[in-house]
Amino acid sequence: MFVQLPPQIRQAALYLKLTVSTTQSSRTLYGDQSAVYGAWDQVHSQISPHLEMSATSLTPTLCFPHLVHECGHLFWAIQTNAARDQYASANMALVTTNFTEVTKYAQDYFDGWHRLLRSDDPAMQQRRDAARTKWLIESFCESAAKICSPAYKEEEDRHTGDLLKARQQIANDTFGLMLNRQFGAS
Repeated sequence: MFVQLPPQIRQAALYLKLTVSTTQSSRTLYGDQSAVYGAWDQVHSQISPHLEMSATSLTPTLCFPHLVHECGHLFWAIQTNAARDQYASANMALVTTNFTEVTKYAQDYFDGWHRLLRSDDPAMQQRRDAARTKWLIESFCESAAKICSPAYKEEEDRHTGDLLKARQQIANDTFGLMLNRQFGAS
């Protein structure tokens, strides 16, 4: 499955020397289906990323999209601040009233950030900024997974085809990232 990743995402994982482990448990050590751990605030050579995939994540329907999602974090980590800011601005322009994210998982992060916008407390600014950044990262990773594997979470029936097309274009324009369907028929 690793060789099926979009080349730029695969190259980011190789560049950062990603290590991988699996568990027979249905969840990772921290309770997720899959997770990539790393020292994200370090320079690239010191991130030391490690991917853990659970038995749930290793199923035929989830393995590839989870791999795209988790390795998407690595791709994001090596982008310049300017590129991430450009991606963020373009994504913010997509937000409308009653905004629907590509998956419920990404929607939870969007809703968390959006709730914080209602507070006028200046002390909340750092928390709002952190929530916005987390939403942008998770929505980037979920969008990449959904573009590469359209059947991923299709049972959620979210009707976000236009959003995915827009994000695909933004990823290409901002990062030169080519995301193409790899698996799934939707």
